[in-house]
Amino acid sequence: MSDATASRPRQPMTGAGLFLTLMCLAFAIVGLFHIIVMLCLSLMGEEQKPSLSETLSAILRSPWHPLDGYTTIEAPSVAVYVLFVPLVIAIGVLTFWFLSRRGHKRQTRETGGTLAEDVMPLHKQEALKYSRKILPSDVPDEERVIYLGKLM
Repeated sequence: MSDATASRPRQPMTGAGLFLTLMCLAFAIVGLFHIIVMLCLSLMGEEQKPSLSETLSAILRSPWHPLDGYTTIEAPSVAVYVLFVPLVIAIGVLTFWFLSRRGHKRQTRETGGTLAEDVMPLHKQEALKYSRKILPSDVPDEERVIYLGKLM
């Protein structure tokens, strides 16, 4: 990484960026809910399936219990919530973890800190040097060190 990209100041999110992010999140949640409804209806053997616009209007009609919002089809089972809620929570947790890890790496780089990936080659070289002292000389370097973990 060059010094120009490392010292570039972080830009705050604008109002338009926040709006677009929230809209993409809302569309992703509606799309995920629609896919799970379609999956549950398929597993139930239903022939008639709702369109994406019907799912959106069902959510708008009854936001706290969208399955009651369907008027054109028989509401699928509560299995939709059993699949949807844990999946949304898992996606949220993974997104938070990814963004916090990315922020931690960026902050470490900006402040001149060292990351585990920066020192991994040093650990391997030190391990090779030590293994040459304790193992017979006919053992190849590829077999000398078995990497057991990482620093952080």
